[in-house]
Amino acid sequence: KVNKYSYPFCSAGWGTTTFQGQTSPVLKQASLHIMPDRCGVIYRNYNNGKQMCAGAYGGGHDTCQGDSGGPLMYESNGKWFLNGVVSYGHECARDGFPGVYARVSYYLPWIRSKLSAV
Repeated sequence: KVNKYSYPFCSAGWGTTTFQGQTSPVLKQASLHIMPDRCGVIYRNYNNGKQMCAGAYGGGHDTCQGDSGGPLMYESNGKWFLNGVVSYGHECARDGFPGVYARVSYYLPWIRSKLSAV
């Protein structure tokens, strides 16, 4: 269940709960922190302008296989905001290997252009 205690950022999905494991029959959530300097060091093609980096300090919480395309969101004043979209990572929930998310703010002009065409 996604709730106000999913601080500071929350991802949710039905992906696997362990690397190469089974998908979850129930919606799971992970509380994550933005790690702006980490992904550029460990992922060669990481682009901080188009992507963002999030994970749990010490590992143990992360998105995993089957969560791609899901949300990285945060709550403010009772409203939820989409900040990122699950993209890729190294295995799942490994300490020192946060996940990479598409940075929604970068794609907003494109999103708005598609919405206005509808």
